[in-house]
Amino acid sequence: MGACFDGTVIRGANNEHEALVMCMQAITDSQWDNGHIGYTGTLAEADGAVIDRSKTFDNTDDAWEYLEEVAEKWGPAVGVKVTLENETVYVFGALCSS
Repeated sequence: MGACFDGTVIRGANNEHEALVMCMQAITDSQWDNGHIGYTGTLAEADGAVIDRSKTFDNTDDAWEYLEEVAEKWGPAVGVKVTLENETVYVFGALCSS
């Protein structure tokens, strides 16, 4: 079986904890939207969520590129902090079974 990279941008989180909670909700929403059957190639397949504090980015393109390199199949969605000009967001990505 293969894998697809999928992710989400979390806006409005005041801290890492809130970002993790919001990402977990995105995973749950994906399970309901895409099924609980496995191999959807979506965030529904992520095994939880974690924040990678070793990296911070100033644009989402670099964050996506990094996450595609570090995400592991059957693993959690990995999140990084992105400090943009007008806001701070968290970008989460996962390598999802398909």
